[in-house]
Amino acid sequence: MNYNMTQPRYDDVFFDGMWALFGEYGTHIWYWKSKLTERKGHQCRVLVRGKMNSILVEFSDGFKVVTSRYAVRKV
Repeated sequence: MNYNMTQPRYDDVFFDGMWALFGEYGTHIWYWKSKLTERKGHQCRVLVRGKMNSILVEFSDGFKVVTSRYAVRKV
């Protein structure tokens, strides 16, 4: 998805230079095997999208990690 930083969508909120994406669990899958190998293939959701290609990801057990957008794939 390509977001325009000046016009938020109806389900996005802009604050402090970041987009908060209030998604449901299972919208993304952890793709990387080199980082967090035990989580490869696990469902997660993107909580916040930052400026420098970074996202805050939360897994269903509550574990959160800041990583690159390339680390997850949409279901």
